[in-house]
Amino acid sequence: MSEKTSTLWRKVRLSLDLGQKEFAAKLGVGAGYVSEIESGKKEPSHTLAELFRYIYQEAASPEIKNLSHKEEADEMLRQELIEAYRKIVERDERIFELEKLLQKKAGRSKKKIS
Repeated sequence: MSEKTSTLWRKVRLSLDLGQKEFAAKLGVGAGYVSEIESGKKEPSHTLAELFRYIYQEAASPEIKNLSHKEEADEMLRQELIEAYRKIVERDERIFELEKLLQKKAGRSKKKIS
């Protein structure tokens, strides 16, 4: 992972006023994993990277910044993360189904040629 990317992870986490443990809990991973990403030792998984992109976009969200209670902001962010994760999983499932259909179709084409 590039130094720029690992620094960005840290900046976003800090802009949300979260420690590594809190941030990791919101992402559904261990604090050690977040630490390794921020230090550039590990690459995040595709799904985690997608969630981070979503958080990065939302970190500047006026709706979150204007909330008067941290608990409300935390709950709002948690709900948005759940929704983003659900969309990512649905997209990945659609891609998987399309790949299966393409493989079936390719298999039928080979049988016709033979």
